[in-house]
Amino acid sequence: MAMKFLLPLLRNNLLQLSHANQLRYADTKNRTKTITLYMLIAMILMGLLAYLIYSLKIIYSIAWSLEEVVTELVVPMVLICVILNIAISIFWGSGLLLSDTNIDSVLALPIPLRTLILSKLTVLFMVEVALTVALLLPMMVLFGLTAGMGFPFYLIVLGITILFPVIPVLLGTMFGTQIYRILKNSSARIARLKAAAAILILFAFMIFMFCKFPDIAAGNFGDVISTSTFTLYAGQYIHRLLNGDYLLIGIYFGGVFLIGVTLLYGLIKIFRNWYSNDAIQGSKSQPVDWNKQTTKQHSPVSALLERERTRYFSLPVYLTNTACGLLFAAVFVLLVVLMSDKITPYIYQLAEYFQVPFADYDVLFIYAFSILTTISCTTYVSISIEGKQIEILKSLPIAAKCLFRVKLLHHLSMSVPTIFVLNTIMALYLQWSFPKAMLGYAFPLLCSVLIGMIGYILNLIFPNFEWENVTHIIKQSLPAILTALIGVVVTCGTAYLLLRFFPSALFMGSWLACAIILLLLLTMVAWVDKKGQHLYQEL
Repeated sequence: MAMKFLLPLLRNNLLQLSHANQLRYADTKNRTKTITLYMLIAMILMGLLAYLIYSLKIIYSIAWSLEEVVTELVVPMVLICVILNIAISIFWGSGLLLSDTNIDSVLALPIPLRTLILSKLTVLFMVEVALTVALLLPMMVLFGLTAGMGFPFYLIVLGITILFPVIPVLLGTMFGTQIYRILKNSSARIARLKAAAAILILFAFMIFMFCKFPDIAAGNFGDVISTSTFTLYAGQYIHRLLNGDYLLIGIYFGGVFLIGVTLLYGLIKIFRNWYSNDAIQGSKSQPVDWNKQTTKQHSPVSALLERERTRYFSLPVYLTNTACGLLFAAVFVLLVVLMSDKITPYIYQLAEYFQVPFADYDVLFIYAFSILTTISCTTYVSISIEGKQIEILKSLPIAAKCLFRVKLLHHLSMSVPTIFVLNTIMALYLQWSFPKAMLGYAFPLLCSVLIGMIGYILNLIFPNFEWENVTHIIKQSLPAILTALIGVVVTCGTAYLLLRFFPSALFMGSWLACAIILLLLLTMVAWVDKKGQHLYQEL
């Protein structure tokens, strides 16, 4: 009976995720956008597959002992897969249940809640199985080839790999669902406080990652725990498991089944209780005392800019995803000032590799800082985030130039003060000369303006107002993917070309790059001024 409902629901979720119906029923414009997205994803997957094959070729060409395969390859890959699977489940699985706008209609059908949750998590589980097969299975196969195992070994290993993501998927979805519910359906003030808390937590995690991850990789957890101890016990268990210890194999499969059923039951209870509470609270309307409301007179630009900022700081997913680059830059400067021994050696090694003169070593700090700041961009989603309100916005006496100015000003209001403050701190600490400090301002600012322009143009060309969950357009839309790729190519590519072809004149080459970026910006501004009004009216 459960399969009768599970398969149609799973098919519907796959069609929704793959946008396959847009290829069949959408108009030419949306069909072209979908095909472009497919081609881009295919190129990325082909590149990752080529890199994976190249890496496995190197690994398989080395003569390994069984102990080395377990401790050096299998155990680290198990940890990586666990971390990745839980992280993906938190960020993806969290919105699968509570963000479905059709959940009321679905729950009204005679479908068990268990079947509904399984249909939504199956797609996530398939993705994580593919990831685990790509990362973990080759290491277990190498163990089998080294030990000369027979065909039954590979069947058991395949079963172990397929069931491996079950617990991380359910565990991450439980945590993610709780976080998602906390962050949604609240007042603007509470939402801003939650967004600030999310930023602080993300900043603390970045500090921990930069400060502690190198020690963890070196095998130092502290005075109590060490990676060598963990690797010893994990390696012994995995070694016995791969050697065909049927007791451990049975414990593994039984444990995954029992824990998975328990987590699924807990997820069903949590979702049922939370949905019931949300339904009760949603039925209560709060009256608004308009006599207590105050109004302020604003110009069109200032009013739209205030509206943009209110929305930005009221959506934690919007804030955290577009501000992470600036947070990375802040962590980078903090480490340069307080823990220069963790950053400076890498900068100097890179400078020595490209044979950069010692006087221009500091330019590499500017490159690293610029690459991090350009990760943050708000314009690639600033038009699509209007959603159904775009028609209301178009009906107002607001010119396209005014809207463009507001979207770009909001982006710059986030990046310019941050770049100015952080670069000033870094320049004072590293004792840069005045021309070098000016380059420290000019290069990242121009890169930030460039990525803001690129994001706005891409969103103007590829808008999406039919989204049901804002997370989709922030993380998975075509402008989001293209803006991230173009930003990496522009900043990293510019730094590489300067280091590769102008190492002895890096300072002057950087100013030349600034002039080229400025020329590109003027060209983009002229294009938006000429074509922007027409594209805006066609939205």
